[in-house]
Amino acid sequence: MIHKSLILILLFSFSIYSQEILKVIAAKGKPAIKIGSNSILLNPGDKIFNHGTIITSEFDYLSLISNNGGVFEITTKGSYNTKDIETKVNQKKNF
Repeated sequence: MIHKSLILILLFSFSIYSQEILKVIAAKGKPAIKIGSNSILLNPGDKIFNHGTIITSEFDYLSLISNNGGVFEITTKGSYNTKDIETKVNQKKNF
């Protein structure tokens, strides 16, 4: 019984840390997300969690939707922390 409880606590802790905050609805160019030392290209349907940095190049476009239905666009070259994006979405501002 203790073993099952420990597993449930670990799963719950991981789900809190890795909370999905955004979903990609459109992407042009090669926008990517960097988590640690890994970079992954973003495509429509991809989920973005509450940690990492989105990287866009010149002429890239990324459209995201938040869990509360807010739409957010990135049209400018740069690096964007996912927590900062979540704040902007809640303020209904784009980069």
